[in-house]
Amino acid sequence: MAAHTSTGAGLASEPSAPVLSNPSMGDEPATRLVHEVQVFTDDERHRAECSCGWASDWYTDDVAAVVAGAEHPEIAVCPADALDGFMGELLDLQDDVSVLVVWLAENWSAALPVPELWGTSARHRRPLDVTVRCASRAELDQVAALMEAPVQADRFYDSDGCTYRCARRRFGRVVFEAWRYER
Repeated sequence: MAAHTSTGAGLASEPSAPVLSNPSMGDEPATRLVHEVQVFTDDERHRAECSCGWASDWYTDDVAAVVAGAEHPEIAVCPADALDGFMGELLDLQDDVSVLVVWLAENWSAALPVPELWGTSARHRRPLDVTVRCASRAELDQVAALMEAPVQADRFYDSDGCTYRCARRRFGRVVFEAWRYER
């Protein structure tokens, strides 16, 4: 069977509807998981296939295959939770840093000032802090155990009679910190 990918141009040998595809990069929301769905045809039958391996039934009607493909991502991917959103944001940040690196390599010169990393806690000379606020001491202890880091007080952040407690772990120049205030 010689299948080909539809361009959605509406030619006689192709579905009249556009190819369904969720872009894996670009300005899509960070929480959207990628399921690249395309409609294939063998000249008489049509079916939608996804990058995850899912494939619809074969249909004689190209629109039925398009509809099956449109429904697949909604069925296959449950609504994203907060962790999915955060992981997507980290991946977006990685993409953005990569774009900056390429742009600097192509455009910046030694005659210009040297850029510096400037994170949320520059006074500590940490280029990037990633934090998680814990709701209870038990939750902080659980996260600290996972991080293999001790829970400690940091007087620098004490405020309004509350003690700032945290567990920190470094990943190169990125600091991951779990924290909470206690009375």
